[in-house]
Amino acid sequence: DHLGHATAHIVGISMGGMIAQHVALRHRHRCRSLSLIATHSGGVRAILPPRAGINLFLKANGSDPAQATMRLLMSPEHLEACDRDQLLADLKAEFGDNMSRRARLAQFAAILRHNTRSRLHTLSGLPTLIMQPAADRLVRSSHSAHLAARIPGAKLLTIPVVGHGLLRERPAAIARALRGHFAEADA
Repeated sequence: DHLGHATAHIVGISMGGMIAQHVALRHRHRCRSLSLIATHSGGVRAILPPRAGINLFLKANGSDPAQATMRLLMSPEHLEACDRDQLLADLKAEFGDNMSRRARLAQFAAILRHNTRSRLHTLSGLPTLIMQPAADRLVRSSHSAHLAARIPGAKLLTIPVVGHGLLRERPAAIARALRGHFAEADA
């Protein structure tokens, strides 16, 4: 509304993908398409990260946030190839390094309450693209398949990356997929 757009292509990554689901469910008439990346539809089973990510998740939200967040989000190959100091600076700029405990708990509470499973079928006909990392350490990749199954007509695309930070690791592939999805939705 603020920008004066009647409709938009809605894209959400991780918690943003949870928010995007609620936007689409509440304002379907304003959504030209929906793209959900490395996210889930909620429920008890969706809360816990895969075994490989639980320890990193706890550290990222505890005593060693920066290093644990890098390892949680990025594949070992990406960490080997990138400038770690620059990556750390970028992550601090994106996520902040001094979020209050109260704010972290509020975000976690919102994730715990998120559950769109029983309503996703109402998005039938909305052009929907779901992208999943091949092996995500934060959100189980199987949840992407569940999203695709619950939204009739949704397309599922697997991005060959390990970690939750697929946008940083495969930006060209993500951008190409989104542009194609938007063009198809607008055709």
